[in-house]
Amino acid sequence: MNFVHRLLITVPLIVWTSTLAADPLAQWHWRNPLPTANSIFDVIYANGQFIAVDEGGEILTSPNGFDWTVRNCGYACGLNGVAFGNGTYVAVGDADGYTALALTSPDGVTWTPESIDAPHDTALQSVCFGNGLFVAGTSGSDQSPGILTSPDGVNWAAQVPAGVVGGLGIEGLDSVAYGNGLFVAVGPSPTQAAVLTSPDGTNWTTVDVGISGVLNGVSFIHGAFVAVGLEPALQDAAVLLSGDGSTWTNGSFHTVGGYCDLHSATYGAGLYVVAGSGTAGGAIYSSPDGKTWTESDIGAAGGLLATAYANGVFVASEATTVPSRECFSSRALVAPSLTQSTRLIWPAPTPTSTPSRA
Repeated sequence: MNFVHRLLITVPLIVWTSTLAADPLAQWHWRNPLPTANSIFDVIYANGQFIAVDEGGEILTSPNGFDWTVRNCGYACGLNGVAFGNGTYVAVGDADGYTALALTSPDGVTWTPESIDAPHDTALQSVCFGNGLFVAGTSGSDQSPGILTSPDGVNWAAQVPAGVVGGLGIEGLDSVAYGNGLFVAVGPSPTQAAVLTSPDGTNWTTVDVGISGVLNGVSFIHGAFVAVGLEPALQDAAVLLSGDGSTWTNGSFHTVGGYCDLHSATYGAGLYVVAGSGTAGGAIYSSPDGKTWTESDIGAAGGLLATAYANGVFVASEATTVPSRECFSSRALVAPSLTQSTRLIWPAPTPTSTPSRA
């Protein structure tokens, strides 16, 4: 995540549990794990718990999406992504805004910083695990982000497809995913929707997905890759689906507000769920087939950044702007069972200090 994003957003978490209803994601609850002035950029479910990471180097854990504990990694850093594999959690980000950093943990509680040999002015933007390998996308300078790989989260090798990536004008590889024997990475580009694929994390190929625009996130869910962002021709929600990473179906759609920039996608309870920023704040849509979408009004003032699903519960992180303050507060948003009809809202905590990281 770049500096502008970090100044303008802070994130809560949302949870919903699945039952039948006219609007399948109608009921949501706010959750506030602990007062924080940091933005949560990624959330996953792995090894029996939800894990979320934020720009202040905090890791939040929850067994159920409702009850959250903030873990301090003990290291001055910002975190953008988290993944789990080979019995290890790996969180990635930067040490000072310019130095790539990875943290490893066996349990999500105790974290160890790992040294990464990467160029200066490089932050790790995203990470995934597949085929015995962690793959991380970087920000990079001069619009030439790269890709690093590691078997254990400790020892990293730079794969650096800088010529391929830089040629597209990509500003960073903001999201990576693995499925069907393939890694897929996406990032924002002013010229075309940027998709890179690799069978091994080392050799990468660009894929023409048939649209221009910005792709913010990619997930492998329900047997397919789903990439999301902003479709400039529509100035609205971009959704691309692919089973093999090579052939992509354009599932972009018009929203009621006429504008939606999507950031993440997940699948659960028989539904594809995509989330992002709309004209009225947070926007979340669900679909049984990836073609017909239903909007859910969750009352989020800020855009939604990350989503995850497990055990009948959806969790999303919300970006909340507070224009009257110099720094911003963070809440956690949680959706309960649809059989419950009460939305609980906790006020955002008053921040005690301004964010220090650029």
